[in-house]
Amino acid sequence: MTYTLRFRLPHLPWSPKTRFLTLFLFFSLALFAFFYANQSFFTFTLTGTAQILAAIMSLFGIHSTVTGSLVTFPNVTFDIIYECTALFPAFLFLAAVTAYPASLRHTLLGIAIGLPALYALNILRLVILSIIGMQQPAAFQFVHSFLWQSTFLIFVILLFVFWTRREVTAHGNA
Repeated sequence: MTYTLRFRLPHLPWSPKTRFLTLFLFFSLALFAFFYANQSFFTFTLTGTAQILAAIMSLFGIHSTVTGSLVTFPNVTFDIIYECTALFPAFLFLAAVTAYPASLRHTLLGIAIGLPALYALNILRLVILSIIGMQQPAAFQFVHSFLWQSTFLIFVILLFVFWTRREVTAHGNA
């Protein structure tokens, strides 16, 4: 005699938008909870971002010194903290892409293109902020706190929207 165990989630009469928002919130909370429970695992993002920033600035002939997550340029020192990495925007993008009803292939493609794009934008942001910090320190706080924060958030949203449009075009998902 064989027994078959079947388990099905109850059908919930949720609209696709409600399902997406619920999954997005769940995945976002899960990623941020994992981060806060395991911050030491993510320290490579601090030192790695500092080293990449210094390497790129050296291509422009700007000397810097890196000590852990500290990057010292002429006239200014930056302490790369988690908010200076692309980690949190990447969590939001990752949560949105995984919550969206797409094929596994398209989801993985979105992640494979989206996460490096976010990281590249973040490095560009840090390069620009470094130059502003050295050349126009009075403008630094405005550009850092207002201009780049909003630009980065808009980029995350536009990247997700672009990805969903490609998914709808490729597979007819709604």
